Formats: sequence, C-alpha cells, structure tokens
Amino acid sequence: MQSTANVLSATQRRWFTALAALMVAAGASHTTRAAEPSVQRVAMACTGSDCAANSRAHAGVARHAVAAEAAEGWVVCALCEVRLQDAAAALQLLARARPACAALADAAAAARGLALCDEVQAIVLRGAGDDEGSARLQADIDARTGFEPDAMQRFIAHNSRAMTARQQGHADTALRHFYAACNAALQTGWAGPRITACSNLGGYHHDLFNLDDARLLSEQALEAAREAGATQALFASSANLITIYYAAGDMLLARQMAGFLLSQPDDQHAGVRDRYVLPLALGHVAAGETEASALTSRG
Repeated sequence: MQSTANVLSATQRRWFTALAALMVAAGASHTTRAAEPSVQRVAMACTGSDCAANSRAHAGVARHAVAAEAAEGWVVCALCEVRLQDAAAALQLLARARPACAALADAAAAARGLALCDEVQAIVLRGAGDDEGSARLQADIDARTGFEPDAMQRFIAHNSRAMTARQQGHADTALRHFYAACNAALQTGWAGPRITACSNLGGYHHDLFNLDDARLLSEQALEAAREAGATQALFASSANLITIYYAAGDMLLARQMAGFLLSQPDDQHAGVRDRYVLPLALGHVAAGETEASALTSRG
C-alpha cells in the first residue's frame, strides 16, 4: 500500500498551486518575498515536504492563474500563522488576502475566499479570548450564500466552531461540529485534516470521560499519523493515549506508549520529554515506577 505521505489530494495540489503563485510573484516583488517563511511553513504543515520543490512542480499552472491562486495563497498562509499562534502575522497576511479575494472576477470564488478570510479572523478572535465575537462571526459566515465551500473549508469551519462551542461550554454543539469536521476531513483525501479531526474529537471525548470513544478515535489518529509519517502528530497522539489508557485502567498499554515516546532518537528525545511531562509521568506511575515518575515531573 502506498504511503499517504507520498500522495497529494486535490486540495493539497490546489494549495500548493496557490503557494507556487506566491513564489512566482516573489521573483518580481520584494513584499511577496517577505511572505516566503509563511509559504514554507504552510507547505511543511501540508505534507512535511519542501515547499520549493512543490512550488516548482506547479509553477507552470500558477503563471497562468496568478491572481486567483495568489489570493488563496495569502489566505492559506494566514491560516498557517494563526495555527502557529502568531495572530499578528496572520492579521498582516489577511490584510493582503482580503483585497486579493475581493478583486477576483469570479463572484463565487471571491465570496469563498472572503469567507475563509473570516474563518481565520474568527480563530484569531477566539485565541484572544473573544469567544462571543468568534461565534458571531462564524454565524455570519454560515448565513452567507453565493458559494459552495469545499471539503477542506468545511473541515476548517466545523473544527473551528467546535472549538468555539467547547470554550463556551456548549458540549452538544461542540460534539456535533467535531463529528462534522471528521466527516469533512475524510472527504478531503488528506491525512493532515483526518489526523487533526480524529485527535480533536478523541480529546474531547476524553474531556467528557467517554473513554471508549476517546480510545478508538485517538488510536485512529495515531495510525493515520504513523502512515503519513507525521512525526509530531504521532507523538501528540501517543501522549494522548497514555492519559486515556491510564484513565481506563489499562496500565500495561499506558506504560508501553510511554516507552515508545521515551525510545525516540537523541535528536527527538529531549523535545518529547519536555513537551509531554505529565503523560510520561503517568506512564511511569502505571508501572509503579514512582521514582522515575518524580524525576520526569521535575524535568
């Protein structure tokens, strides 16, 4: 079976074309070149591969559709920055994305692009603690007509609404959107959204102490991350499963998963140990290794 890490979904191809448009424009624009770190980072988020190579592969298409593709490219980069928790960079990129989307000749494409801009804006609002403002903007987006969001945009929308509802304490609404995000993620044909959706839904079931559902979904996220070669997602899923196994009373699996994290090569080991202190401590406790647990929790 071919690894999903080597297969580009239709959405990935379109996003790389959008990123390629920015790289092509960068040849003549110093201001666009300043966005290249964002372009590179979003490419890594897409497939864990080098943006330059993918951009060259799509440069021919991008040269013939620079306006439309670059408009989406700015939005994609803004989304990347907000996911990296750099709200200031995201807002700067949105300032470029909005006029680029509004200027598109295709009314549906313009409306779709502006809606995605506002999805990013809603994430920024939520990150700043304005849950009500985020929810109002999301409701406004949902009421719009004149365009049909694709699977990726539906995934982004449902995942974000789930996060907002969770922070507002609306458990049923959050669950509904988390499940809708999972369905949309599957339709993208892209491992990244599927890993994120399963991990988020599994984590929320864990918060609600629905441990059977939490375990199933988190194991699906783990397997998808392993197949895709998504190292950081693999580590995060493993850490989540330690706490789930421990809460469910499966101490053997909790310790085995902690052992997997602790067995990482030296270049990964320190980061894993520092990032997942509590799950690793629980893994030691599960095996009665109280001294190791104490050492882990102290760093």
